[in-house]
Amino acid sequence: MRTIKKAELTTQQIVGLTILIISFGVLLFFLARLNLQELTDKEICHNSVVLYDKNPNPLKSNALDCRTSYVCISGGGDCGDFSSTIKREIKLTSDENTNKDRIMKQLAEEMADCWWMFGEGKVDYANFEGFGNKICAMCSVIAFDKTIQGKDYSITYEEFYKFLESTPKDEAEFYLSYIYNTPDKNKIGASEDYLSRKLIFTEQYFILTGMGKSWINWGLNKHWLPMGFEDIFGRKLFDQEYVIPLTILEKTPENFEELGCDEFITKA
Repeated sequence: MRTIKKAELTTQQIVGLTILIISFGVLLFFLARLNLQELTDKEICHNSVVLYDKNPNPLKSNALDCRTSYVCISGGGDCGDFSSTIKREIKLTSDENTNKDRIMKQLAEEMADCWWMFGEGKVDYANFEGFGNKICAMCSVIAFDKTIQGKDYSITYEEFYKFLESTPKDEAEFYLSYIYNTPDKNKIGASEDYLSRKLIFTEQYFILTGMGKSWINWGLNKHWLPMGFEDIFGRKLFDQEYVIPLTILEKTPENFEELGCDEFITKA
């Protein structure tokens, strides 16, 4: 009788251990899917931006804790020598338009995250020393894997901004409305030169926002022009401080020079 009880107890232990191992494996799977490191970095940044704005000290001694994300948008491969901190997997199909929509969805999500991290245009996180300063926050650097590069097609900015205009971010609003505070892409103040550009998958891109201070709020640069007497965020054109509209550009020395950032407040 003792032998049978021992056998029954051993069987119960095995069953219990099996369930425990399976449960642990399932938990690890969902934790990996949630990408908690990415979530934590973005939340840390957002919280530091909000706290900075609420700091009554005019010298703003507390620093922002925001890091640039290095995002690999993957169709099943890797991004080569690009050292990514985040990997966005998309399922490619035989339909080119579906693939492009899925790629644009990932870019839209990165832009929305950037806009949220830096206060949605409502938070003052800059400590300007004088007029003419431009403080930039580079939220993401994006590369595409060899699978996507091999598709040999591109997306025009016009096409991408139409996607932002017509694609819901959530049940409340569309991506364009959330990021640029207008439902109409023709009212975001982007120049024809900017909208005529292309997103080419063999190149790397960065997503950037920031703040500037000048006698007149002329916006970001020649890509962005003021709309009437107020810009799309409701700020008077003669406000000294202004928010740099969210921008996506190819990662080239020329584009960095054109932006004219005096300081980058994001950590590499």
